[in-house]
Amino acid sequence: GFNILLTTYDKLYINDFSLPTGDLREPKSGAKRADVIVVTKCPNTLSSDEKNNIITLLKPHRKQQVFFSTINYSDTIYSIEDSKPIEALKKEQFTLVTGIANAAPLLNFLNGQGFVFEHLNFKDHHEFTAAEIEKFNSKSIILTTEKDFTRLRSGVNSSILYYLPIEAEILEKEKFNKLVSQFVTSY
Repeated sequence: GFNILLTTYDKLYINDFSLPTGDLREPKSGAKRADVIVVTKCPNTLSSDEKNNIITLLKPHRKQQVFFSTINYSDTIYSIEDSKPIEALKKEQFTLVTGIANAAPLLNFLNGQGFVFEHLNFKDHHEFTAAEIEKFNSKSIILTTEKDFTRLRSGVNSSILYYLPIEAEILEKEKFNKLVSQFVTSY
């Protein structure tokens, strides 16, 4: 009853194609069903002018509202056994392992914080081989995403495997929450 369309900041759905050519799981025309469009993974420095330009490009219908969200990274990394401030990694050489669709936001965050690291990048949903797991186990510290942590924790030594939690933050969240609450209470 309440449809939310998510589209990423750096690859708006209007510039994409349906599978198998692109990443869309249905034709762009399906966007007209959305009550809300959320532009995800926006930079924290997104200006009002940039927001307005994106809204102009999306051409939302009158009934559709457009929101923007950013990614907030935790200041703590976690393993099965331990946690420590992410700043501790500035004193250590670590390897970032990603098997996600778009590692750019994470790379931008880590580089922007002044971390020095090796990045081993794999395709989304990559099936890690025994040789890759063995290579990971030869590293001093492996940092990864929560998604990849769950896939790696059974093979990679738990004393070296850490993940960095993220949280999506919808800008104008009070307005967004009010829309959702209005739908829920009227349903």
